[in-house]
Amino acid sequence: QRLNEGEALSSALLCVFLDRAEQLQSTDTGRSVDPSPICRLEIEHFREKTSTMKNSRNPIWKKTFLFLLVHPIESILHLYL
Repeated sequence: QRLNEGEALSSALLCVFLDRAEQLQSTDTGRSVDPSPICRLEIEHFREKTSTMKNSRNPIWKKTFLFLLVHPIESILHLYL
């Protein structure tokens, strides 16, 4: 069914595929310690996260996240690394 002009979606499914990060810098200033990155995604009241990649400057997650959004037009995805 098509939306009429002025109508908004009542809900939507957001699919996010997180592949990788590259050339991350150490979080320990002045030392050459490799980071142990984790990625967190937040939207509406949902919070998801990846596994922690120990001692990796180039983590590969290849993870898919699904979010059922109640207010898709107003929703903002926040990604924290």
